[in-house]
Amino acid sequence: KYPQRTGFYGPTFFVFWTANGYGGTGCYDLTCPGWVLTSSQYYPGMQLQSSTYGGQQIELAMDIERDRSTGNWWLYLWGTPIGYWPPSIYNGGALTYGADTIQWGGEIYDSSGSGGFNTLTQMGSGHFATEGYTRASYVRNIAYTDPNGTPYAISQNQLYPQAPAPKCYNYQFQQGRSGQI
Repeated sequence: KYPQRTGFYGPTFFVFWTANGYGGTGCYDLTCPGWVLTSSQYYPGMQLQSSTYGGQQIELAMDIERDRSTGNWWLYLWGTPIGYWPPSIYNGGALTYGADTIQWGGEIYDSSGSGGFNTLTQMGSGHFATEGYTRASYVRNIAYTDPNGTPYAISQNQLYPQAPAPKCYNYQFQQGRSGQI
């Protein structure tokens, strides 16, 4: 639904929240009360620059941290705090106090009306992970911070990857020079 909301097709930054696992609460961006925008530089609905297949790669450096004094979940882009999810939107649920699971992924806009099934819409470059860096989308430097504020890099044995449609997209692990995934 981004072309109707933003006026353009292409990579778009968005935020989403739900208080009950997609059971009827939550919304995208600022379309309902919940997520609080604090930046005029970066914001949900902004168009993102695209990488070039086989060339320059554009990275979205993102971090989410829970402020232990307020309970707010702060979102950072390229090191800049841009807004937060207040604990009140979670109605006393698990995210009010912390998290025990982290997920990474993306979404596509499907104009065919098929609900994302059998669509020609591609995610990232549309190429498989086996083609490697500069040719396929990637996530790197995955880490988390424990309740005491100590950061930890994620190792491959901590990941539970999913590719429900492997003929459409897949994944591949690569260890970086620092040992991070």
